[in-house]
Amino acid sequence: MFHHILGMHTVSDSVFFGTLKEMYDHVKDILDGICLEARKEMQDMDQEKIGSWQRAVTCGDAVWLTRGSFSRNCTYTVRNYLIGALLYYCHICQKGSDNLCQDDIYEGTSKAAEGFGANEVFKLMVKDQMNVECHIQDGDSTSENVVLKHFPLCRVLRCGNHVAKNHAIKLDKLRKLKEMTTNDGVRVECYCKGKKHAKHCGCLTEKFIRKAKASFQMCLTNAGTDPNAFSEKLMNLALHHFQDEHQWDGGQCDFHPLVVCSCGSCTDKYNLKCHGKPYKSDQVLKCPFHTLAYKLECQEKAGLADVLIHPEIGKVTTNPVEASHNVLVRYRSKNWNLARLHYHVSTNIGLIQGCMTYLFTKRGPQYHWILDILKRMCLPVVQNLPSILEKLNADRFFDIESKKTNVAKARRKLYKRKRKVFEHQRRQLFVKESAMNHDYGRDASTEEVIADASTDKCKCGSTDHRRTSHKICPLRRTCDTATGIDTSCDINASKSDDNVSEYDDDCYDFECSLKTKSFHSLESDCLIDEEKTNGASKVLHEMLPPPSTNRDWVQKAVAIISKLSGIAVVERVDAVKQVPCREIAPHIRDEIVGDGACFYRTISEAITGTEDNHFAVRMSLINFMLDPANVLAFGRLVRAGIYYDIDALKAVRSHINRHKLYLETSWSTEYEVFAAATMFQVKIMVFSEYSNYRDWHTYVPRFTNETCMTPMKVMLYLYHINRNHYDLVIPVLD
Repeated sequence: MFHHILGMHTVSDSVFFGTLKEMYDHVKDILDGICLEARKEMQDMDQEKIGSWQRAVTCGDAVWLTRGSFSRNCTYTVRNYLIGALLYYCHICQKGSDNLCQDDIYEGTSKAAEGFGANEVFKLMVKDQMNVECHIQDGDSTSENVVLKHFPLCRVLRCGNHVAKNHAIKLDKLRKLKEMTTNDGVRVECYCKGKKHAKHCGCLTEKFIRKAKASFQMCLTNAGTDPNAFSEKLMNLALHHFQDEHQWDGGQCDFHPLVVCSCGSCTDKYNLKCHGKPYKSDQVLKCPFHTLAYKLECQEKAGLADVLIHPEIGKVTTNPVEASHNVLVRYRSKNWNLARLHYHVSTNIGLIQGCMTYLFTKRGPQYHWILDILKRMCLPVVQNLPSILEKLNADRFFDIESKKTNVAKARRKLYKRKRKVFEHQRRQLFVKESAMNHDYGRDASTEEVIADASTDKCKCGSTDHRRTSHKICPLRRTCDTATGIDTSCDINASKSDDNVSEYDDDCYDFECSLKTKSFHSLESDCLIDEEKTNGASKVLHEMLPPPSTNRDWVQKAVAIISKLSGIAVVERVDAVKQVPCREIAPHIRDEIVGDGACFYRTISEAITGTEDNHFAVRMSLINFMLDPANVLAFGRLVRAGIYYDIDALKAVRSHINRHKLYLETSWSTEYEVFAAATMFQVKIMVFSEYSNYRDWHTYVPRFTNETCMTPMKVMLYLYHINRNHYDLVIPVLD
């Protein structure tokens, strides 16, 4: 901690605790000043306005130092719900022998610590004459009693996320029951009593519970500020939607269309191009017992509408306070029970860092608590440290704001769906591999054990083995010297020539080169045809027209980008920002914005006529590489010696995370260029210029399958400057 904050290392316990004592007062003063500033802002507001000092809307929760039920340290915090500013905090410690605090060591239990901390905090709020109109918390009854003790007229609301989680837990308990007796004495039994649940038996399942939890959250969000609307929507789920009834007397399901796409190509679900088909619920309850159980559970949760929805704010959660608690683990470990002095200092620093978004808006990007601590302790400030911290502040605030955009939300939803798919595939593969390992001492090769573990046929049609990597398989891992395509790849393996790209004549085999050279030595001269031009005087290969000349290709490219990214692509023609460039004359160099996403902007400009679709291009390439049909090929591309989908998936994910490709301004690598060439089934010619080096690089498709486009006679042209920026090249053809 000291190394990152003060720039010093601790060499002994005495130095460590001595430094803690020196820091304690300064850190506490900074945190108290932040709380005082937030309270002063509420006091200066119009007192008739919600969120002011006399109409305060707060949220509070406790956080414990260590995992489990016997933590020695706890902190209770209260924040302004509307702006997220920290108002009050209280530390509760059972361990420590310092004399810095006037309070005695806490002698109660860890379980009662939250109620004790809440009582101390709300006593301070009463002392400061704050009037809490509404307080938001989780379902802790002790804290609720404390709030009502100090503010009898306060309205205590519950976090919608906690109630949704409780809803799923109760449904999971009901799933395991097979019978019940109603209040009228009627006995209701499950269809599957005395036997196991069958597939699509119409009972409560884990998949149904996940769907019901998401639907509960949807009802909370769509209800707005009307509690009655939430109750009505939730009961409609139980009475109609999950009974596969979407239109009834007096209403219909308002969160999905009654007719959905039947062709699979319509992008707008409310404006279909095809005739469509009636909407069908994915999960339908047919069992009378579980139907009644779900209905009763929905009735119970509908009765909580008034404590889940505020008439002016709408749905409420404890996210502001819990998100700040997640910052604390960066400044103190959850594995040790710290003494009070150490706990106070490290936790206060974490709480200060949790207020940085609020401080950015109030004090500007130039303020950072590290500079404040150094100044208060009269320690030297390293040169350029203020500018570095200011840039970190600005970048952090930009990242937070960008995550609130519709594009970022669509990206998170897309990743969530992908994670579920890959998690399911990973578990399936684990089960298969577990079966392979049960050879019981047989002296058989790995490939023979694999064949014995399953009756699946290999792609070559043989039942003697299951994988194309077996030594007797005719599709065994080889590199075709004519095409450069790895025929062992499950994607490329085929009995015919239908899957061979039309660019077979000059495809370079990247994997073969990895055996003799490192990746860094291949960056400039091994991903390309070895023909040096020293400019554009010598044309490399036959030059094909750019995409803008083939409207059919552009439409298909836009469709595949939209499909894989989940983002609507807008086509328009922006003005060409021509830059004089004699190295590629007479071709035209179109200048692209240099923000880290220049490669994706270049591809977007070449296909859609504008750079604005760069994030859609980025997401489509990432999802193309992660597609189950392609992940093995790209896994072998980024790492040699991969034979299984699960290893390939790990390799590709590691590559994406290492280079942070999911960020809008992260740089691309050669692998994304190969991915673009493969997905669009085009050659990508890149003119590289750095120092005295001038060379045309040609990237060609690695394979072709049903996830790729149909090859056409077009080519993409790029200009790579100093290995750190891409511009678009508009070729001038005879």
